[in-house]
Amino acid sequence: MFIRVGYGYNFNLFYRYEPCLWNQYMAAQLGEPRTNNLCEAWHRRFNDAVGKSHPSLYTLLREFQREQAATETKLRDLELGRPIKEPQRKKYRDVTDRLKSISVRYDEYKQNGREQRLRYLRLCGATFTL
Repeated sequence: MFIRVGYGYNFNLFYRYEPCLWNQYMAAQLGEPRTNNLCEAWHRRFNDAVGKSHPSLYTLLREFQREQAATETKLRDLELGRPIKEPQRKKYRDVTDRLKSISVRYDEYKQNGREQRLRYLRLCGATFTL
């Protein structure tokens, strides 16, 4: 896939990933996570539990079994209605709410010309000055 870019120039810029994979518009609309911090945190915790860069097969299997047991415990807690994770911090909830309220009006900004589109981008950018 490619997109055309340039002012008066006609050249193609190839991109590696489709915009639907990295675009955050729907994540903002649905209140979904905008980052992969949960995956990164799990990876860090698992590496710390293993304790080695290149563990033996048995060490790795033992840690996978512990991880499986912890996951099953969390699933049982979820079935019982217990919370399984800490609630999101207020400042991040506020950012999520603000992005959602801005993104709901995206079509309005898009249809009202260049100045309104720039205003939309400024509002999104100002959301992250925490």
